[in-house]
Amino acid sequence: MKAIKVGSTIQNIARRLRESMLHVKFFASVRERVGRSQMDLPWSEGMTVTAALQAVEEASGVTLHGQHLLAARNQHHVTFAEPLADGDEVAFFPPVTGG
Repeated sequence: MKAIKVGSTIQNIARRLRESMLHVKFFASVRERVGRSQMDLPWSEGMTVTAALQAVEEASGVTLHGQHLLAARNQHHVTFAEPLADGDEVAFFPPVTGG
């Protein structure tokens, strides 16, 4: 029978779980609607910004699609068709105007 190192196995599982997550941030009116400034979501292969937004809506119970939203992936503006990788940071925010 092979001995299992429980501590290292748990650490490996925890590391994989952390790596298979998206870190989502919300700004301005989006933060107010969602009721929080950030959340972590599970990442899956082929996930896009649109899929992340849908997961946020399911988790928060708030409808955001159809609103005037912009998105960023790892602090770079992207379209909602942008593919995501595990560990990415995704941000949703309203268009900003100045004057």
